[in-house]
Amino acid sequence: MESEIPNQLDKPYAKAWKEYRTHLNKIAYPVVSYFPAFFVFALASYFLVGDFFPGMMVAVAIWGSYAVYWGIRVIYWPCPRCGKRFRRIGVLTYAACAHCDLPKWAESPDD
Repeated sequence: MESEIPNQLDKPYAKAWKEYRTHLNKIAYPVVSYFPAFFVFALASYFLVGDFFPGMMVAVAIWGSYAVYWGIRVIYWPCPRCGKRFRRIGVLTYAACAHCDLPKWAESPDD
């Protein structure tokens, strides 16, 4: 138990990066599951209403809103060091905080 305490103190940003990875994974879920769900909703709509379109729109609304919500969370995710937005809007690749230059995935201020 004692070995865990210094390890946690040495890596103060590890929890924040773990949360960030979770947000990234939550964006991937609707991307991977969209087409199977789209197919299921379209078929259910066809059998219930006689048309594919309502089910397709329900799938687009649900999966689209989920992906947009988590995408916004990733874009506006705060830097573990300075607390300001880590990414710049319009920049797809980034290696460090836009404000304090904390490297991406750094687990301590010295990294």
